[in-house]
Amino acid sequence: MVSIENRRHIDEIVFNIARGFKGESPIKIERCLRIISQEVLEQKFFSKKELEEIADSQLETLSLKLEKLIRSGKIEEPKAKKILFNLEKEEKKLLREVTEIPMRGNLDAKCLPIMPVIGTSILDISSQMELIGGENEISFEKIKNFYPYGLPKESYWVINTRINEVNGKFSPLLIEEAIAYCLHYDILSRRAVLITQSRYWHAMNNWQFMIALIDDKPKLIRTIDYEGKKPTCNPICFFRLIF
Repeated sequence: MVSIENRRHIDEIVFNIARGFKGESPIKIERCLRIISQEVLEQKFFSKKELEEIADSQLETLSLKLEKLIRSGKIEEPKAKKILFNLEKEEKKLLREVTEIPMRGNLDAKCLPIMPVIGTSILDISSQMELIGGENEISFEKIKNFYPYGLPKESYWVINTRINEVNGKFSPLLIEEAIAYCLHYDILSRRAVLITQSRYWHAMNNWQFMIALIDDKPKLIRTIDYEGKKPTCNPICFFRLIF
């Protein structure tokens, strides 16, 4: 069922598109609008309540994974609490900023409307790989060079994550964002996840790293070293919400 608010949103989209059909026959206009309306209606709209439930579930998963790192001595408890505190604080701002996000269904992989990310400035990549039960096989220097403009914020939220859709409106995921995607959706059982060297879409033909299941264990490796047979995917996001 499409809500009244979403129906108005859909009508506005269709109306704006219709303005571009000057000079076309009424039959052709009607046929095009019918197709466009159906495509828009097939999108999933997430309400504020749904987003809140998704965020709470993701933070609970992250909390359980961080507890394991605390017990193994890989992270100090105050640091883990700081990560969760910051993400929870940002969640409230997130829900105020993002009321409804249209998401097209993806037959190949789940689209995540929101996703919490831990920056490498507070938790290194090797420790983050342990969040998904994996290992990092990339040297620190290569990872450091991955961020020419400095390390990202300690924590933030990524909006509208999906795979295998290349256009200028979307941005490739960074390493820690790809790890977060693997944590909150079981993509690795079916595909290896490609990671490019830039968050700009034009760099998507240069996949330097990847996360793949190797001997049933997630590993961050160089793409040229991959010998597996699973198909690959390129996770992307619409934008990053950094407060």
